[in-house]
Amino acid sequence: MACLAREPMVKLSVCSKCKVTYYCSRECIRKDWPSHKNSCRILAAQNRRIELLSLTSPSAAQRAKDWSVWRDTVDNKPYASALRLIQDRSRARTHIVFEFSHHNPDPGARAKDKFIVVKCGVFRISDIAADIEREMCYEPGGCIKACEDLLDGQGPPSQVLASSSMMPMAFIIFRFGLGVFIYGFPIVICSKRATTMDWIRPKLAAGSEQSQPPSPTEPTK
Repeated sequence: MACLAREPMVKLSVCSKCKVTYYCSRECIRKDWPSHKNSCRILAAQNRRIELLSLTSPSAAQRAKDWSVWRDTVDNKPYASALRLIQDRSRARTHIVFEFSHHNPDPGARAKDKFIVVKCGVFRISDIAADIEREMCYEPGGCIKACEDLLDGQGPPSQVLASSSMMPMAFIIFRFGLGVFIYGFPIVICSKRATTMDWIRPKLAAGSEQSQPPSPTEPTK
């Protein structure tokens, strides 16, 4: 998990490689490196690509920069719901989100308006592995291994979140910024620990107001 400190209480420094993730100290960077290294490598390669693109097509480079900023503003919680991760966190290793976005030619000043999601869906990884391998130039069988490596690279949940009412959940989104990037990346979000709602459905149907909810369920091991 990335550093949870925030300015102005603590002075933060950006990762020198990816230029995206901020940390409060060298020790914080060292502790998070097992989780950060895969995404850092992807982001650093993306930055190099934008630098090279700016030499031949400044407008395309700017569009790529806009997409990078936009990508970080997207609300990913609906995707966790679509994957049904609160009910079964193991689905993060069997299913994946595909998202396609187009550049907005008249976005205004807000980063979240730079691109527009035009298609998205949840797929079983085994069903579309061959397509991902073809697009990403992986060896046969490389898609499933790459997805496992991305999720394994997230490391264990932080003790702060694990001991609170919030539950970290990691899953993978393949983001296609059409005309810009193909970007497979693990997303970590925090959601309140799951509570089963089965107790309420029959009571609502019967019009009863005397039912009591069960205790919160524990996250899937």
